[in-house]
Amino acid sequence: MSKKGTPRDLLNAAQRADVITRYLEGEPYKSLAERYAITDSAIWGVVSRAQVLRNRRLLSESDFALCNAVCTSSRIRGVKQDAPPDKDTYRGKKLGPNPFLCLTPESAYWLGMLTADGSIVLRKESGSWALVLQLTEPDGYQVERFRSFLGAEHKITEIASGTTSQGLHRRKCYRISIVSNKLVSSIRFYGIAENKTTVVNLRFVNEHPDFWRGVIDGDGHIRLSKTGSLELLGSPSLTTYFCGFCLKIFPKAKFRVRKRPGVSLCTMTGRTAAIVLYALYGTAGPALLRKQIVATQIYKSYQ
Repeated sequence: MSKKGTPRDLLNAAQRADVITRYLEGEPYKSLAERYAITDSAIWGVVSRAQVLRNRRLLSESDFALCNAVCTSSRIRGVKQDAPPDKDTYRGKKLGPNPFLCLTPESAYWLGMLTADGSIVLRKESGSWALVLQLTEPDGYQVERFRSFLGAEHKITEIASGTTSQGLHRRKCYRISIVSNKLVSSIRFYGIAENKTTVVNLRFVNEHPDFWRGVIDGDGHIRLSKTGSLELLGSPSLTTYFCGFCLKIFPKAKFRVRKRPGVSLCTMTGRTAAIVLYALYGTAGPALLRKQIVATQIYKSYQ
């Protein structure tokens, strides 16, 4: 009969180390559970806490070669808008030259982040458009990075944790709001507008890996499950574009899309998740460190 309890209560340090070693060597969960007379879930608890993955069916060199070719082609495709890269000023707050007039790996990343966690707001008192980025405390440093990317002098507002009017808990946030019609116009050029939470009509960025890394950093979930998993929660149009990107870099991609009211959830595991994470996080560029670490562990376990 299997013993029940937490892994730390049921196994000592040496036994937990032995479980991890045997797991990495390929011994099944059921066999490990029988060996120590505990449940399968207890074995999974030991493995998940150690944050290790064993190799499954590995990705081939040709899989990575196709992925690299598609990503490189997307990155070198030059896109420039016909607008002067003038500096902008609003009420004495300066902005550097507009970085979104030319599509680069860095600007593509921030376009993705804005698609996920940004908003375009009309300021009624002035009739001007504002670009807003707000992130919760663990990722607040990205707001400072975004301000540096824009060369902006605007203040970053700290919003204390508390309870919303609906009675929901709100974590501490960091927010920057930049009023600039020119900046907003250059972002709309890529199909990212004020109604982006409902629908997006992406142009030029839909096959760009740096753009999708920004989207996943904002609205994606990367987990060290048994085989590694990746999820994206977004509008139906956004998840459709993402599925198209995944099939472009990995024609054998397998994923599941579940529709919810107003949004879709795209989920992938195993080799599909690994090759997509490799495309997004396998090269240098801006990223959330906590997600980059997990993504790297997953795709390296399939190399």
